[in-house]
Amino acid sequence: MKRSGDWYRSAWMLVLGLYVFVSIAYVLGGAAGIRIGGAALGFNRASDNVLYEIDDRRAFLVRVSQSSNSESFSVVNYRRDNSPLGWFCGSCVLDGSVINNASYRKGDLVYSNVPHLSDIDVVDLGTGETFAVDVAEPPAGQRVDPAQIPLYRELGLTFDPEFKLSATTMSDSFERLPAQAESCIMFQLAFWFIFGVLLLLGIPRLLKRVRQAV
Repeated sequence: MKRSGDWYRSAWMLVLGLYVFVSIAYVLGGAAGIRIGGAALGFNRASDNVLYEIDDRRAFLVRVSQSSNSESFSVVNYRRDNSPLGWFCGSCVLDGSVINNASYRKGDLVYSNVPHLSDIDVVDLGTGETFAVDVAEPPAGQRVDPAQIPLYRELGLTFDPEFKLSATTMSDSFERLPAQAESCIMFQLAFWFIFGVLLLLGIPRLLKRVRQAV
């Protein structure tokens, strides 16, 4: 009986210790992870969503492709997650898209440089109004000329470099939100599953003690 008790307590101590260690490594390691001796402990955090606040329900979503070293931007809706996962892994969860191919921003207007691929091509961040244009796909190797799109021409929208979105200009102009990180969710759920198994294994022991006490 004593050996059984020692085993159960040791299992809890081992799992709790490992959970604390992995949590600290996750926080300190950042996107690159952490190296222990010659081994690397990574969490693929570079693939996590990054959100920049527009208002209390909309945000810019930034995705970075490690393979092509490129960035893509969208305007999305988000909501707050007050569950335990929200406390541990970030409280802001994606809740639908406003414009998927957000490439440029001029004042309050955010617009796409591939309007032939987009459902929504322009969004006015001030009013929330969205616009869609009907544009033919350009020939291979060419891109759409904004001067040939009546709505773009009317609003003065161009593809000049000064209006192009980037992670740098985004961080300078908008506050970063605590986006819920998939990398965090993965290891949190794994440990919570183990904790749940240990709790289930402890129920018979608890019931036996109760019967003995009675």
